[in-house]
Amino acid sequence: MPYIVPVNFGYDYEDNTLTLYFHSAKEGRKTDIIKNNNNACFEVDCDHRLIKGETACDCSYAYKSVIGFGKIIFLEDTNEKTDALNKILMHQTDKENIHTFPPDKLKNMTIYKLVVDEFTGKRKDFLDEIYNVHT
Repeated sequence: MPYIVPVNFGYDYEDNTLTLYFHSAKEGRKTDIIKNNNNACFEVDCDHRLIKGETACDCSYAYKSVIGFGKIIFLEDTNEKTDALNKILMHQTDKENIHTFPPDKLKNMTIYKLVVDEFTGKRKDFLDEIYNVHT
């Protein structure tokens, strides 16, 4: 059965390959599902803004979104886990600090990456709507 889970993430986009990084507890429904089937779909959206109209039917929404598909891989190597956590922190804080993590914390955390096979994006900006431009 499909299962959607909101997560914090970090990412890399190198050599035309998008890779997303996540972390979670060692056990749980999400981890069980991934172990059983590592195919995944993801969706990310941001920059939401209501575009008001004169009537309810004239209202719209500004946004940016990306949807894609790929395979999830569990990371076991300490260096890979550390790198992934740093990418998550950088994405969440906009700071490129390099952190170290105690080995016992890394051992008790599941870190995985989603190697994206295909993705697409869409956006609608506030100014696009004003000037009647659609992308």
